[in-house]
Amino acid sequence: MRIICNFCLLNNSTFITLKINMNQGEERPHHPNSFLGLNLDKIGFSASMICAIHCLFVPLFLAGATGFSVLAHPVIEFSIISFGIIVGVSSLSHSFRFHHKNALPILLIVLGFGIIASGHLFFDEFESIVTPIGAIIVASSHMINFKLTKSCPVGS
Repeated sequence: MRIICNFCLLNNSTFITLKINMNQGEERPHHPNSFLGLNLDKIGFSASMICAIHCLFVPLFLAGATGFSVLAHPVIEFSIISFGIIVGVSSLSHSFRFHHKNALPILLIVLGFGIIASGHLFFDEFESIVTPIGAIIVASSHMINFKLTKSCPVGS
């Protein structure tokens, strides 16, 4: 058994991570946090920001024009949220397991999607305010995960 301790500096904070190898000769292969060569955190951040913009501005467009009503369709909203969950789970779980072992991005993404869900389920009249807040929290979880993965590559 071999224990490897990595010290990483991120925004003037020191992170200590421990990696335990049971088989001394076998290292886990480095798997980039990507899909088809695209960084999942960048995709997740972009999708979350698109979601926030969608949730903020679609009600304004709906008030002025009826042609934008398709953007507020529940299938469109469910698709955007589902895509965000799939990308988030893929990206953050991989980074947590193979890179930084920091639970902050996972806690933030759960909080963000919880706020999005509560905005859709309980705060219908404030959905255009509550849901973008959740989307921005999800986007920040991807940004933090990206920085942690870049600065503290345990798996590499």
